[in-house]
Amino acid sequence: MYLSWLAKAGNDKTANDLVQRYRKRLEFQLFDLNNDPEEMNNLANNPEFNTKINELKSAIQKWMKEQGDDYVSL
Repeated sequence: MYLSWLAKAGNDKTANDLVQRYRKRLEFQLFDLNNDPEEMNNLANNPEFNTKINELKSAIQKWMKEQGDDYVSL
């Protein structure tokens, strides 16, 4: 599928947008998969979800520490 997007990206804005979205992902992404199964609306910057984002950041930092991964950029 990705190769077909690349082929179309040169002359199709929608295909180009998809390719760029795939290549340049945001650091944090949060989606409502029930209402947005295609993950088009990133909720990570919505203040309503700050508590959930912080919960998830803490959980991944804890998991990384348990795995011996001391890289921290969150």
